[in-house]
Amino acid sequence: MRMIDLLSNRVSRIQWSPIEEVSSLMSGRRDVINLASGLPDPRYMPVDLMSELMCEVYEKYGREVLSYPGAYGLDVLREEIKRFLERHRVNTKGRDVIITCGAQHAVSAIARAFLEDNDKYADENQTFVETLIALKYYSENCIPVSVNSSGLDVRELEKVSREGIKALYVIPNAQNPTGISYSDDVRREIARISEEVGFVIIEDDPYGPIVSERPNPIANATKNTIYVGSFSKILAPGLRVGFMLVPEEVLDAIGMTMQLDFATHPPSMYVLYEALRRGIVDSVLRNVRRVYREKTKLVLSVLEDTMPEGVEWTRPRTSFHLMIFTNGINAREILEEAYRRGVVFVPGDLFYVRSPRHDSLRISISYPTEKEIETGVKILADVIKSQA
Repeated sequence: MRMIDLLSNRVSRIQWSPIEEVSSLMSGRRDVINLASGLPDPRYMPVDLMSELMCEVYEKYGREVLSYPGAYGLDVLREEIKRFLERHRVNTKGRDVIITCGAQHAVSAIARAFLEDNDKYADENQTFVETLIALKYYSENCIPVSVNSSGLDVRELEKVSREGIKALYVIPNAQNPTGISYSDDVRREIARISEEVGFVIIEDDPYGPIVSERPNPIANATKNTIYVGSFSKILAPGLRVGFMLVPEEVLDAIGMTMQLDFATHPPSMYVLYEALRRGIVDSVLRNVRRVYREKTKLVLSVLEDTMPEGVEWTRPRTSFHLMIFTNGINAREILEEAYRRGVVFVPGDLFYVRSPRHDSLRISISYPTEKEIETGVKILADVIKSQA
């Protein structure tokens, strides 16, 4: 007997993240401009504040910090998150918070609660690949819906929803990988279709707080929504604290499934509680919102100045990412030459559920400095021109 022969069929649905594979190109090279990673800008992670808070919570709460958390997470943190959401125009009435180990843990827990093998669900055709992997672990029956400059194609969603989907997964703000934010009309239509047909909306909003002048969340328009969030893009991804805002109707059912892992780190929950209570999160957020807005303006300006005719790109207002479409030039060939010149990005075909465009690529602007963005995009433009 070989142990590998006893693995479940579900394991075969999981794959290594393509972003991890591209990032591995940088191993041993310090001269590479990283336009692949979606990490927040490390210059604005409040390391000293987090260090002080970690020491303080051990002094203040003692052994409580080292105890097992409840299935729902730290109660005082749950209340602080609800207050944070209300300040950012998310209606929490009739819902309660469950703490998770990041947003992806929340999405996986929701899928675990709702999806059986072969259940149908819909997703953006260009989507966050790691979350798609988590959803496919529970059901591979994913139906893609196109994304355009206004957001999800709601006419297409209306047709797809009649096929008996159980859930819809969306990233309506600074969508990954395109960077676009859904219009108000698209959000209202998604809510309407969900109410008429009857399916769960998983509204994944890790980037929402950094987007200036964002519309109201879909969750405000329909009770069929489970709103998912995280503080990874504001404070630091290493905290590993996310949450889901769950309708009371299914709160206990999803809460019971959380007993399967108890994955959230209690010291991190206490640190986040103190950071929220003292206004640190809002203070950091005001700063990083400005940083990413300016970075987005910069990259759009450099693209306009350097890219050859025929190349197109998405045009977000504030985002961590955007997509470039190279008018028929294969992104992997561009990556090979760009890497030789010291730039990496992620080929765009890796983000598609179906019918991938091999002449697309995603660049991330959150991690690199402003100078690296400018230099990196100019190198990409030169490579594209040389292969046109």
